[in-house]
Amino acid sequence: MPENPQTAPPTDDFPVFPFEPDAIKSSKFRVIEPADMQSRQDVDALMRLMWQERECAFFYYYPKNGTVGAAIAEARSRGELLMDEMKRRFYRHPRFERDYLHIPEPKESYRWDWQKQVVAQGPEYWQVRLQLSARKIAEFDAMYKIQLEETHRRKERPANRLAKTVQPIHFEDFDGHQFERLVFAYHLRTENWRTLEWYGQTGGDLGRDIWGERMSGESLCIQCVNRKTTAAKKITQDLDKIVQARGGAPDAVLAVCASNVSASLRDKVKAHAQKKGIVRCDIWSGHEFEERLRRDAENLLRRFTEGETFPDDPQDLRRFTDSKTLGDDAVIERIIQVFDRPVFHTPFHQESSLPAFRQAIGDTIQAMNTGVWQTRNGKEIERLPSRHQLANETLRDELAILVRDLTELRGQFEQLIRNGEIRPCGCGNPDCSVFYFSPTAAQRMDALRAAINSRVHALRRYQSRSVRTPTQAVNVIATNNSGIIANQVTIRSARPSRQVIILPGSIASDPQKYNYVEYLIKQLSKFRDAGGSYGQRRSGPVHPGSTRKNLEKQLGGLPKDLPVARFAEVVTHLKNKIDQTALGRNNRKRDVRNYHSFEQHTTSAPQKTQL
Repeated sequence: MPENPQTAPPTDDFPVFPFEPDAIKSSKFRVIEPADMQSRQDVDALMRLMWQERECAFFYYYPKNGTVGAAIAEARSRGELLMDEMKRRFYRHPRFERDYLHIPEPKESYRWDWQKQVVAQGPEYWQVRLQLSARKIAEFDAMYKIQLEETHRRKERPANRLAKTVQPIHFEDFDGHQFERLVFAYHLRTENWRTLEWYGQTGGDLGRDIWGERMSGESLCIQCVNRKTTAAKKITQDLDKIVQARGGAPDAVLAVCASNVSASLRDKVKAHAQKKGIVRCDIWSGHEFEERLRRDAENLLRRFTEGETFPDDPQDLRRFTDSKTLGDDAVIERIIQVFDRPVFHTPFHQESSLPAFRQAIGDTIQAMNTGVWQTRNGKEIERLPSRHQLANETLRDELAILVRDLTELRGQFEQLIRNGEIRPCGCGNPDCSVFYFSPTAAQRMDALRAAINSRVHALRRYQSRSVRTPTQAVNVIATNNSGIIANQVTIRSARPSRQVIILPGSIASDPQKYNYVEYLIKQLSKFRDAGGSYGQRRSGPVHPGSTRKNLEKQLGGLPKDLPVARFAEVVTHLKNKIDQTALGRNNRKRDVRNYHSFEQHTTSAPQKTQL
């Protein structure tokens, strides 16, 4: 330290002033504009930067009469990005790019002339402070910890470690029944068949282990030769039996062997098949069959070698293989059905059983991780493909986050029970419908489930938009019919009533806030419809339904389904839309009110609104 601190030369860390200040405060911030956030990848990169630079403030600017932006709104609806602080009256700096000035509305006149010019040129912008949610910060922290551990493990590994090799599968170690079952399951998965029958499961097959007819009409007989060594005599004898059987000679024969097959054996068998009138004969060795399995049906091979039991019944085996061939669109529909259960839609204060609540969450986690979708009693409903088998990588990541949210829901539930904020009545009956909970616990459970429901409904955006419809379709309502010929027939006796789902923790769960939002939506529709009187052209009347669809695109979801924490934002957005209509601008010039406030709405006579 110098002897005289007052004469010490300034360092690079502190600015030099022509005077001696009493205090110095420095800060760092970044400016984000809508053009920077065009995709999900842009928002993900921004959130990672926000996690890395936690000492920096991030401000997002968008036009007052514009929208937040789809990518930003989507991240907010997922609960990853917070946008709780908003300020008006920001304008672009006239000299510097990516710089904004806050010019408050003057009481009488602007202090400087340049402020008046900037405001006149416009436009006005919203300033929104972006912050990461606690859950997103924890997610980044966990990922960083995993990366550190992986880096440490790589350093600890010896440099001359041996390379891993894939060992061959020894099919000959398994009995013939298991081998035939694997061959049957493989062909079920890899081809489309008119019929495919497994004759060899009960014996007496006359050499016809599996018999199928392709969609082209070609018949195929499959022989399963599960022996340590394959002899030509065994296959040719089976060919003789096949030809002499009641069905006669098939169009093609396939011999799937568990061992190696020599070139001379192939030639002998093919020559014998031609003598018997069989047009085509193929032979697969054990290694060839293994590589086909690895290419076309890795999961079947894994289950065969890792000990997961195959169904013995052919129909059960057919359902087992069908569940592995579902496309991404079908998997999304199944997942949405998995979450269509009371545990995710019933407000917590209406729950009737704590054990059932816990089990339902566990069953859902099991269905997402293992694909086993079952009822509360343990009866299997369907086998779903693993999320790791989906083609869409982004969809796989979304499902991984969904599983994490489910795990967090279960962990929070158990934590609230340990803390005593949720506790049974004490009667000793595990199925008792009476239990006690604090308001904080109920709000926490409802908020977590609302976030999960929002994420589940958002999965539909990964489905293909084009839906293949049959060329002939008949819809029959309350009539007697016979002899209907069509690709698809839909018969229903009456139109079912529409059931509206109220998500826990959403705006719709608060009747007063929901009624006020609906009032503003109808007000906006009325003001837009009045635009015809001011020369605006419209194809027809403006209905609240079309207004809600537009709001769904602008806000990232229907207003009633958005979290109740976004109520103020939704109200501000609707009021701005109303004020910018032709009628709204004209009313403001005449000092006529376009809408009443939320407080006035709640204190006035109650309005009956039906969801």
